Amino acid sequence: MKPRGSFNGEFEQLTSREIEVLRLISEGTSSRNIASRLGISYATVRSHIRSVGGKLGVHSKGEAVLKARELALFG
Repeated sequence: MKPRGSFNGEFEQLTSREIEVLRLISEGTSSRNIASRLGISYATVRSHIRSVGGKLGVHSKGEAVLKARELALFG
């Protein structure tokens, strides 16, 4: 699969929804509350989290948040 974009040529670009989920995680929002807030299923939230981990090369939500901050994904 061809990458949709990159951060400095290193990481596959995250979707706007993945960034939104990651931002909510960084604020301490639980996966279940994220699902409720965004009107999506808990399984979909988990899918977004797995996708983010794969794209950023991390293995936990905490690592994903740190990497997102390093890449200035939250603005």
